[in-house]
Amino acid sequence: CQSQSLWYNYIWIENGLVENLQLILLFFTIILIIFSIIKINLKKFKVFKYFLILKLLGLSFIFFEETSWLQHFLLYETPSVIENINYQKEFNLHNSHLFNLKLFSFTIPNTNLTYSLSLAFFLFLSILFIL
Repeated sequence: CQSQSLWYNYIWIENGLVENLQLILLFFTIILIIFSIIKINLKKFKVFKYFLILKLLGLSFIFFEETSWLQHFLLYETPSVIENINYQKEFNLHNSHLFNLKLFSFTIPNTNLTYSLSLAFFLFLSILFIL
């Protein structure tokens, strides 16, 4: 169907509408957090300020990962070391083969149920906890 193809090509593809809206939201959230960190009185809200700094670091990491560390905008070449371990040949960590590493796996006795924890899922849970 032609309309379904247009929908996919403009909205869901790499660097499409959804991905760019995500980047815009991340960017303005980062700016808002920076503004909040500058304006907060350090003596009264020290713990909150440190929480905002941690949140700023986490969101900045996500922003830079999603833009492949600005590769999509600056159009620089991916170093060969990174290109060899990355599924999309981009300069980021979240598409690398390293994230498929299993940290541990176990099977429930007397069943066929096996559970695994990959590095990617562990880091995803860690980031969710920070945010």
